[in-house]
Amino acid sequence: MALRSRFFDDDAKIGKIGEDSLRNKLYAQKLKGNIQYYIDNTMDPKSQRDDIDFTVLKLDGNTIKYECKTDCYGISTRNVSYEITSHDFAGCLGRSNSDYIYYVFVNENNEIAESYLIDLQKWREWIGNNASDIKPFVRKSGEKLQLYYSKDIG
Repeated sequence: MALRSRFFDDDAKIGKIGEDSLRNKLYAQKLKGNIQYYIDNTMDPKSQRDDIDFTVLKLDGNTIKYECKTDCYGISTRNVSYEITSHDFAGCLGRSNSDYIYYVFVNENNEIAESYLIDLQKWREWIGNNASDIKPFVRKSGEKLQLYYSKDIG
């Protein structure tokens, strides 16, 4: 079983699994002619502040922005996490300028077990409408505490 540390460097390594998966999917869509092109923003500081991992230009000229979230706990808990804070900053889902979240569950071998495409605006609305049913929990990250909200999905 892989060690599940919540330190930043480990989070980045786990996060790369979801980014690589979406990058491969977008590349395949480009080869099939289903999109004009995509931009990999994963190394761009401004895009990272806006929580945009990939920008896609569709055939009709519209753009779609994606943020990847890779979760190594949800596959066993059947919970999806909505970050309120992360590494001393506001959580991604509250500040993201993405249109969609590509949410990936990885198993204990760091292999993708399930993935979902979530409309971020609808998710935010759902969180707001169901706040009384959602339980907050805290996960320790190094010497920091991260607050999440979770809701069973199974």
